[in-house]
Parts: sequence; C-alpha cells; structure tokens
Amino acid sequence: VWSGGSAGRHPGLDIWRTLYDRIPEASPFVSPSWVESWLAVFGERLLPTQLVLHAPGNEPVATCLLTPSTRRLIGIDRPRLHLNTDGEPGHESAIIEHNHVLALPGWEDAAAEAVTAWVMACRTQEFVAAGVNEETLGRFEAAMPGWAADVEWRDAPFVDLDRLRTQSHSHLDVVSANTRAQLRRGLRAYGALGVLEVEVARDTARALQLFQELEQLHSARWRGRGQAGAFASPRRRAFLLRLLACGVPDGRVLILRATAGNRTIGILYCLQANRKVAFYQSGFVYGDDRRHHPGLVTHHLVIEHLRRSGYAEYDLLVSGVGEGRYKRSLATDVRRLAWVAYARPSIQSFCLNAMRRVRARVRGSMSRRDGPVPKRA
Repeated sequence: VWSGGSAGRHPGLDIWRTLYDRIPEASPFVSPSWVESWLAVFGERLLPTQLVLHAPGNEPVATCLLTPSTRRLIGIDRPRLHLNTDGEPGHESAIIEHNHVLALPGWEDAAAEAVTAWVMACRTQEFVAAGVNEETLGRFEAAMPGWAADVEWRDAPFVDLDRLRTQSHSHLDVVSANTRAQLRRGLRAYGALGVLEVEVARDTARALQLFQELEQLHSARWRGRGQAGAFASPRRRAFLLRLLACGVPDGRVLILRATAGNRTIGILYCLQANRKVAFYQSGFVYGDDRRHHPGLVTHHLVIEHLRRSGYAEYDLLVSGVGEGRYKRSLATDVRRLAWVAYARPSIQSFCLNAMRRVRARVRGSMSRRDGPVPKRA
C-alpha cells in the first residue's frame, strides 16, 4: 500500500509498468503514461492510495489506485473511493473508460477480492468504479455482498479492424447506405482540394504543433455553441499535454491529422494499447457547407489508415452530448461499459436510498402532471 501525491515521488510506478507490459488486454486508460500523467496533475490534490497484491514469494501480480472524494447527497457528506484515475471535480475530469484493476492473467478474481476487502475495511460509504466492463462489474459484485449497486450502462461503439481485413472489406463497405453517401460526398468535396492523407505525428515537437491546432479548432467550435469545451479547465489541459509528452514517444498516444492537399480537415488525439486505438479528443475545420462532414471524413480517413497499418480496433468510446448518432454511424460493433457506485450497507444508506426513491416518484408524478421537470445538475 502506498499513499501520496505526484508521480515524481510515486514508488509504485515501476511495479505498474512491469505489470502493464505483461497484460495482453490492458486498457490505455490504465497505461503507465496515463497514470503517471494523471498523478502529476491531480495526485497532490487528490492523494490516491496505490494497492499492490503480491503472490506467495512476493511477486507483484496486481495493482490499482483508490482515489478518495466526498459526495454531498441530500445534505449528507458521503466519503467515496474511486477505482484508479477518477474522482476529480466534474469540470476537470480526465474521463476514464475501459477501467479495470491491473492484474496478471489468472489473478483477476483474487485482485477484485483484495481491492473490495480493502474498501470494505475502510470507513468509506461508497465505492465508485467508472467505465468498467461486464466482467469487472461481475467480479466486484461477487466480492461485495450486501453493498447496493447503482449502475448506469452506456454504449461504446467501435470498429473491428481485424474483421475488416479478414473479410477484405474497406470501411465504406460496412457502414449504412446513408453514412456511405455522406462520406462519398465529403470525400469528393475534399478530394477536389488535393490528395486526401493522414499524417501521424512522429515526434513530440510535431505532436505539440498539432495539439495546438486541435485545441484552437475544438475551442472555436464549442465557443460557437456557447459552451466551454474540453480545454477550458487548466488542469485537464495540463493532463492532456503531460500525457502527450509521455505517450507519443512510446506510441501510446497518437496525434493524427487528416488533410486535403495542405489543408487540415480534422485532428484526432487518440490513445493506443495492444493494437487498439481509442479516439479521445478532436478538432475539425467547419466551413459553410455542412455537406462536407469534416468529422465523419476525418474519422473515416483515420479508420482506413489504421486498417491498412495493421491495428486491431478503433474505439469511439462512450458518446458525449450530441455524439451518439455519428459514432454509431461509423462503428461496426457496440459494447457496453458501466458506471457503478456501490453503497455500504448501513442505516444512512438505507435512508438516503429511500429518500431518493420518494423524490424520484414525486418527480415522476410532477412530470406526468405538468410535463418534463428539469433535472438538477
């Protein structure tokens, strides 16, 4: 067990790196680059604890972070522990998905039992596991009898690039007729400006140049909607920059620019692990003609580049506001991820849950009588 702040003083990162390299299906959201960057930006403020599970003989076989926070619910403070790099204030959140305990093959159940035993021995009232798959959720539920689970499932669309190659399909072959027509129209329009290509930043200096362009495009788009966008939080921006500096040299962060001639169509900030690429942030050049569809075209060109380059998957991740339709239109498959909060069995939890149920019934009654009731933030 280790408790502390920034990555620079974190003695458990060597263990983290060693385990990560031995786990074939490890997620980019628990990569050493991701964790080290998150600790550097958020660690001293949030003070997570690192747990390490050792096998007989003292060999490390699993590790994770537990990050404390407090949630105020109906006037009552509820101490919480979050799995891994989670628990930041919402406007600063790095947004973790494909979250899991970092465990060697065969040690997943023991690791879940060890983590939940630690959680149950603490005085925390809630344990939060954000962005976990069904297997991870099942392991936690089996190890936490009596703890009530509040689960929200979200769809995460992805493109199975290995299957496209096996079946000798291009991306255009597998999307719907409507999406295919939109893409062909956009590709023709951009093709008139020059050759369509995808540039991958090969070093940190070029990646930083593209990051700055991406940030400008992204922020302009969101300001046009009257919203802040992903770069409004200085801490989130610092995290993205730190992650880029850590991840580009080892290929765990990919900055890709789609171009028509020498003109930018869009830029994607992606994560990569085990031949799987996850789309994380974006900036697109929007013009007056909406038929060009710069977002669709950029993703399509990147998908084709990754297919030809031998990657296994392009993960569009869980949809943000207004993203669900276009992400599904690009995908070949959809998986589910869960955001779950476990509540310690206690009189306080029982009363709070009862009060929430009553409030939900009141809201439902008002909604049926007066129409939709605005949901509180």
